[in-house]
Amino acid sequence: MYGWFLVSMWLHLLAAIVWIGGLAFISMVLAPTLRDPALRSQAVPLLRAAGRKFMRIGYASIVLLIVTGTTNLIFKAGGSFAAVEAWWPTPYGRLLMAKLVLVALVIALSLYHDFAVGPAATRAMQAEPG
Repeated sequence: MYGWFLVSMWLHLLAAIVWIGGLAFISMVLAPTLRDPALRSQAVPLLRAAGRKFMRIGYASIVLLIVTGTTNLIFKAGGSFAAVEAWWPTPYGRLLMAKLVLVALVIALSLYHDFAVGPAATRAMQAEPG
């Protein structure tokens, strides 16, 4: 059982690295590079293509994070949901609840960005390339 817990933890960390690394690359490398006036004409199609590709990878990472996070919690509780329920009033349980609230907030912000802000920004960049 410990071996499966290690596999689940490894996958959890890998999914977090892929997701955060992709976000960092797009925001710190790709977007600033496309602000170069020489690349301005290709900025919208490149950013749109990269965003669509990363959206699939990002959401796959989030799903994997949720699955492996739940699996890790069950492994940590020894397979007992009663043990998980007993954690809620403890400092560990409160910290876990805070993490779950932050995860839900990040997912909600990602959805808002991908389906509201991102398309609006693309339309604005197409209308006014400068």
